[in-house]
Amino acid sequence: MQYEASAPPLDGLRIIEFARLGPGPFAGMMLADMGVEVIRIERPGAASPTGQGDPALEFMARGRKSLALNLKTEGAADVALRLIEGADGLIEGFRLALLDRLGLSASDMGDRSDRANWPGIRRKLTALFLTQPRDYWTTLLQDSDACFAPVLSPAEAADHPHARARGIFKGPHSQPMPAPRFSGSKTPLPGTPLAPGANSRDVLERAGFTAEEISHLFNTGVVS
Repeated sequence: MQYEASAPPLDGLRIIEFARLGPGPFAGMMLADMGVEVIRIERPGAASPTGQGDPALEFMARGRKSLALNLKTEGAADVALRLIEGADGLIEGFRLALLDRLGLSASDMGDRSDRANWPGIRRKLTALFLTQPRDYWTTLLQDSDACFAPVLSPAEAADHPHARARGIFKGPHSQPMPAPRFSGSKTPLPGTPLAPGANSRDVLERAGFTAEEISHLFNTGVVS
């Protein structure tokens, strides 16, 4: 695949993101900022993509295409898996039991053997870090070669010396700017997120669904 010199660094890639709370939306935001086509699968009629309510604060859902898919309806899992097959990656934060109930088992979406070991490791690390306050770990690790950064509140992050020096946060709501930055690629700040389902028909057409299939999905309420 050929890329234009002025194109964003990850232009040409496609990621499917199941709309959830937590780190998933932030990862999707960063990928979209870098030019990835991120298709966000959302609940039909969802009022707020990331739970903020105010569109001006929904920046973690910016830059996406939106497909409103009712995963509880028959045929919805097949639509999701078909989209995943044509994508370069997947962002999801479901519990494994919920995936099975929705017809999106771990075996259908790739090997998750490593994921099964993570809860135990996380519990051990959590217990260790809770033995000391945050400032203790910051003093111990910040000048080492460890991959470390303290967990800051939004206000602390915006006021951090590194963030101020690099202009990482902009605007009245301290919205994070696209990062990392590249000398030969433009990564402008995307607009506010679209309403859930704003791109449903376009996403399905680009994924190869026929007009008859698309009409059936809309008429049966699988997609909206």
